[in-house]
Amino acid sequence: MKKLLVVLVALLTVSLFAAVPVTISGGGKVQAGIYFDNAGFRTELNIWDTWIGFSIDQPANLSIYVTDHNANGIGISMLSLSNDHLGATWYANQAFTGNGSLWWFVDIDDGAWAPTAVLELKDLGLFVATQDNNKVAAKLVVDPLTVAAQASFAGYSFAGAGAEVSAEDIFAGLGFRAAFRTPGDYQLHTWFKNTLGPVDVDAYFAYGTINDQVVGVNFGLTPVSMLNITGNLNYDIAGAVFSAWLQGVLSNSLGSLTLKYIYPATAQFMVAPTPFTFGPATLTLKAGSGDYNNWPNGLDGDVVANFQDVSFTADLCVAPTLGLMVISDPTIALNFGYYLLTGGMSAGLNVTTALYDLLNVEFGLDFFNLPGWYLNVYYYQEF
Repeated sequence: MKKLLVVLVALLTVSLFAAVPVTISGGGKVQAGIYFDNAGFRTELNIWDTWIGFSIDQPANLSIYVTDHNANGIGISMLSLSNDHLGATWYANQAFTGNGSLWWFVDIDDGAWAPTAVLELKDLGLFVATQDNNKVAAKLVVDPLTVAAQASFAGYSFAGAGAEVSAEDIFAGLGFRAAFRTPGDYQLHTWFKNTLGPVDVDAYFAYGTINDQVVGVNFGLTPVSMLNITGNLNYDIAGAVFSAWLQGVLSNSLGSLTLKYIYPATAQFMVAPTPFTFGPATLTLKAGSGDYNNWPNGLDGDVVANFQDVSFTADLCVAPTLGLMVISDPTIALNFGYYLLTGGMSAGLNVTTALYDLLNVEFGLDFFNLPGWYLNVYYYQEF
C-alpha cells in the first residue's frame, strides 16, 4: 500500500507541474474492524481492489491504470492511447473470452489470461492483437458481421488457428455464429429472438464438434396483467435427451404464487404473501417446495416425489425510531425457518446499527446454536 501511495504522490506532482492537464482518478475498498465470537476476538485492516488512473488529452489520449491486486503486487494494469486514426491498449492480464474479457471469441479460444496488446485501426474498423508470446488475433467489424480470427505459435512455428464469423441480428432477430479451428473442429450456432403476437420467443440451435449440440426454445407471455408464463423446450442432440419446464407466476396486491412443472414429473411452488407492515415492524411469510436454505438460488425440491418436501419461513424486521446520539436507529431482524421433510429448523436474531454514525455494529445469534453468536464493530467504505 505504501508503494501505491508513492505512485499517487508522484501522479499528483505530475499533474501540478505538467505542461498539459492531467486528470487523476482512483478507487478501492477498505474495511477495518474488531470482530468477536465464541472463539475470541480478532482485529483486522483490509484494503483491496485499489486502483489509480490518470489520463492526458493531448497530444494523444493517454490513459494509465495502476492497481495493487495483481500477482506481482503493485503494477500497471492497463495503458491506453489513441487519436482519430489509431488506438493502442496494453493489458497486464487479459483474455479473449470469458467473464471480464475482450469477448472476441466464444467457441474457439482457450480462455487464457496473459499480457495482451490491442491495436485499433479506426479507419478500417480493424483490431489486431497479440497475447503473451504465442497468440495473434484480429477482429473486423463490418455491420452486421463480425469476423474474428486467431493463430497460435510456438516461437515462430505455427501451432494452430481458428476463426469465427457472427451476426447478432441479421434480420428480424435472426442471428448466427460459425466457428472453425484446426485441424478440423467446427461449431454452428443460430438463434431467433423476437416477439410473435403475445409470445416472446428465443429459439436456438447449436451443432458441432467444439461445444453443444442442442436445439430448443425459451418463451414467455403475459396473457393477463397478473399472470406471467415462461417455459423452455430443449433437445440434446448428442445425448438424445429431451427436457422441458413450464412456470407460471400469479401476482397481485395480496402477493404471488409461483408454480413450476419440470418434465417428466417434477413440481415446485412458492407462495409469498405481500409483507405485513404494522408500525415499525414488517412480517414476511413464505411457503414453498424444497429446502428453504436453497431458496436464494430459486425454486427447489419436488412435491411430486414427496409431498412433505416443503418449507416455511417467517421473517420479522423491526426498525424502531430511538433518536439516540450514541447509536443510530437499529434494525432488528428475527428469522425462522422449518423444513418439513427433514425436520430441520433455524431461528436467529440479527441487529444492525451504527456507533455515532461512524462505525457499523452487527450482532447475530442462532437460537439453536448459541455458541455461533458474533459481534462485529467495523468501518467499510468503497471509494
